[in-house]
Amino acid sequence: MSNTVDHVSLYRRFRPQRFSEVLGQGHVTKALKNAIINGHVSHLYLFSGPRGTGKTSTARILAKALNCESPTDGEPCSVCESCISVVEGRSFDVEELDAASNSGVDSIRALIATVPNASVGEWKVYIIDEVHMLSNAASSALLKTLEEPPSRVVFVLATTDPHKVLPTIRSRAQHFEFKLLTTETLEGLAKSVSEAAGIDLQSDAFEWVANRGSGSARDTLSFLDQVAALGSVPDGSGQTVPALAMAILNNDPSATFALSQRLIADGFDPQRILEEMLLISRGAFVALAEGADTDSSILLNLATKQADKLPNLASIVRFVQGLSAVGPTLKEAIDSTLILQAGLIGLCGSGGTTPAASNDPEVHALIGRVAKLEAELAILKSQGPAHTSGQNQSHAGAEKDEPTKIADSPSGNRERPESQIRDDLKRTPPRSAKSASDPMAAIRAGMRSTSKASEPSGVPVPSDSENASQPLDNPPLSSRVTEAVSSQNESSTIESEDPPALKAEVLHTTEESRAGTDNSPFTRELLTIDWSASILDQLSPKARARFLSGRFLSAEVGKVVIVLPNGAHRDRCIEFTAEVAAAISKKYGGAPVELVLMAEEEVSDPSAQSTKFEPSMEIFNDGESTSETLTDGLSEIISSVFPGAREIDG
Repeated sequence: MSNTVDHVSLYRRFRPQRFSEVLGQGHVTKALKNAIINGHVSHLYLFSGPRGTGKTSTARILAKALNCESPTDGEPCSVCESCISVVEGRSFDVEELDAASNSGVDSIRALIATVPNASVGEWKVYIIDEVHMLSNAASSALLKTLEEPPSRVVFVLATTDPHKVLPTIRSRAQHFEFKLLTTETLEGLAKSVSEAAGIDLQSDAFEWVANRGSGSARDTLSFLDQVAALGSVPDGSGQTVPALAMAILNNDPSATFALSQRLIADGFDPQRILEEMLLISRGAFVALAEGADTDSSILLNLATKQADKLPNLASIVRFVQGLSAVGPTLKEAIDSTLILQAGLIGLCGSGGTTPAASNDPEVHALIGRVAKLEAELAILKSQGPAHTSGQNQSHAGAEKDEPTKIADSPSGNRERPESQIRDDLKRTPPRSAKSASDPMAAIRAGMRSTSKASEPSGVPVPSDSENASQPLDNPPLSSRVTEAVSSQNESSTIESEDPPALKAEVLHTTEESRAGTDNSPFTRELLTIDWSASILDQLSPKARARFLSGRFLSAEVGKVVIVLPNGAHRDRCIEFTAEVAAAISKKYGGAPVELVLMAEEEVSDPSAQSTKFEPSMEIFNDGESTSETLTDGLSEIISSVFPGAREIDG
């Protein structure tokens, strides 16, 4: 049988033995050395930080320095019996407890029982690793001893999560936070350890282990052990993963699938592939954020060698965010390989320098509109400011006759100038006898109902967003009649008994209707439109508020009948009868008008009660009490103007 020697891992063989050997934690080692030199050693220290940054090693060095027979400037000599016993783990002056496996209160009580015992050396040091794993009962049992320990007793608590340590413990300790090590520091560590251990590796291996270490000295030396055993960097990690990342950034789904398939075939776990890609992405992110040389990043260096377009910082950020979104889905996936490959192919374009193609028609439409605007802007810039100014003036003149065209609505209609709408109305055939006999046909077709329940089926209702975009005070004529015109063109046959046929009634609100077939200067249909468009503006605020909830029942020669919600409301409107009649008369050339007011309960035609005046103005406070106003139907008006509003008693 051949003789064998137990192999000791590199991170154990080359553990720091002096404060000066601890890398990247100068703020901690300097404070501890000064405390030892000046005799200001605290009874409780809390070391926190990521794994492999030197917390436990620093605690042991502190224990060595406190009991060293011949310390130098706060540093242990590492050759005396006390220092050697600490290194070999047989010192009676140093007690270590792993709280992860001894988290119960019994373990803490056993440790506390040894605190009063005399020590061999000058100081007795207790090192509790992973202290955040202690149970609440164990932490509470330790609290009193930590607050008032015997003299010459020091507690050093180490943790990767200080926020889980009881606040009462944190407040009694000197807290030192350990930092992650830089890639340059880890690369130098790997080279020095390889040289001391007699390991011969190429320079790219040191860069690989330093990047894989992710700021942890212990992880870096563990990967160095792996590379030393293999003799080189593992295949796939050094070349395939960066190539896979570049394929995603270059929007190449075929290469992305092929490279990911190669890694899977080489035995790489999907989670490890994701970790490797995040690792090289971090290097590119740091290099771009700091403005460093591209040689400092594997990913950027590969892009330079392949003559690819260098990814910018924004594309790297999107790439990292996409990888982070894929990660959580792998843990509980039935087929993690499929989920990873689908996720990586889905990232093609999201992290690249060009936008990914989308099957969403809205995205295509938006891209087209942006491209058109950019083209028009380029033309305007090339033509100079003089041409632009003249074009703006011509557009301004055109806008007086023709409003700006809007995007196609679901029905395909576009807003047209009012003059064109009136020309279309003049070409409309006369009304049928049946439709003329229905007194509410034009109102239901030409006006927006105040509630969804009151609208006849088949009549398009503007959405809330469309209502919000139109001013309430004076809605344009085109917005009230365009729908009826398009409906007439789409259907040649109209059933006289079907409510959608009533949409054609508004077509007769034209100049021919203004002339009238009888001796009246106006019709009820025309009066309904002009009421909201201009007549209401001539009334006082009180009159507007009172008559807003009414509707026109008829408009005959010199006589207009208005129906109001109830008798009490009608009585309150009587005082404004003359004012309203005068406004109507003024609108139609001064012809005398008799205004008759009725209540809803007095009207025998139930079908005529479905349409009220369009709420096209704000409601004014007429100076009377709130309760009195609400009783006259203003609550109904408010509900129509503010959908979803409700009355609150009191």
